[in-house]
Amino acid sequence: MQILYSFESSLFYIMYGVYLADVILSESNYCNINGIGKILFLMRILVTLGMLGIIFLNKKIDIYKLIYSFCFAIFLILSVIIKQNGISLVFMLLIVIASKNKSLEKIFKITIKGTLFTYCFVYLSSLLGIIENTIVTRQLEVSFWSGEYQRVSMGFFNANQVPLTVLYLFFMYIVQKKDKIKYYEIFLILIVGLYVYEKCNARTPLLLLVLTCFMYVIMKNIKTVYIFNKRSSIYRYLWVFIFPMCTIISFLLAAFYSKNSGIMQLLDAIFNHRISLAHDALFYYGIGILGHGKNAGTYAGKLADNTVDNGYIVTFIQSGIIIGIGIILMWAILTWLSIKYENKYLLLILLMIAIANLIDCQFSSYRTLPFYCILFNEKDSFLEYYKNSLCIKLMSET
Repeated sequence: MQILYSFESSLFYIMYGVYLADVILSESNYCNINGIGKILFLMRILVTLGMLGIIFLNKKIDIYKLIYSFCFAIFLILSVIIKQNGISLVFMLLIVIASKNKSLEKIFKITIKGTLFTYCFVYLSSLLGIIENTIVTRQLEVSFWSGEYQRVSMGFFNANQVPLTVLYLFFMYIVQKKDKIKYYEIFLILIVGLYVYEKCNARTPLLLLVLTCFMYVIMKNIKTVYIFNKRSSIYRYLWVFIFPMCTIISFLLAAFYSKNSGIMQLLDAIFNHRISLAHDALFYYGIGILGHGKNAGTYAGKLADNTVDNGYIVTFIQSGIIIGIGIILMWAILTWLSIKYENKYLLLILLMIAIANLIDCQFSSYRTLPFYCILFNEKDSFLEYYKNSLCIKLMSET
């Protein structure tokens, strides 16, 4: 039985690594080479079948989680069939279920190392001329950012992909290392962020990276008890509403946007017209039960000149009310778990992800996949920051 469990775990880690490499290459200009895109899609199907086998072998999956996952999967599949929604969420759901009883630390490490390796491979390929390194010109009209800028894709379809990945890798690194990150490491990540910004000209990921570094330093020097105030259960659990509140704020801003409001115009300019674009898409598509498909709110949709970057609004537009609420509920549960285990670093990163998705949607991205895996491994000691740090402190004193 132990041999079977070891085989199943090893198989999961290998297939998870293959999946990561696959989806990253699928977002690169390697897909412009004839036949590569089809091969990568076939690999994803094979990984999916493998994950189904792992789920079948795993006898320890909680029945209530399986029921919730089954119901969620039904709506995902209906959305794919009826509304031509993306199938990526189905792949992700199977991986999350298969991750049950796997090491969260290993999952985070594989994600960080696998993503770094594949991104470096793609960037090197673009420098060597194996794939195209697309360069586009961007025109901005926002205060001191106004002007014309060149954006280098670094071998990917979109110039935002590398900056966003640097940001989310840092998120994962903080969750993995907790208070063990050295100040020189923070300095190095800022150097990388500035280099990527100089290439890709993506403001938001850089600003969020700087803010995360700043908040991490503060969090590192604040005692855990001050964040998780046990005297007030109401204050303690207010954090759970981070994602629902961001959802409400997003819809209120989009719904009540007006060109006649000076404040709205200013906010819209600061966020590079994201509010007005969300307003147009929201009133054009509306919110359906199963959504309007993967192209709604993108350049490939019916509003060709409109793309919605707000993760909360685009999730509900594309996937519908049921799936949208389900996704927000998952992130609220993750926030609750960070409070339960008094893991201030996980709470910090969840806060940053909530803010980041106001500007760039990553709810259905491989960049957030390790966080979803926490839902099926909530008893993993990896989450217990306070107890672990206390044990280390006691051991050092004896």
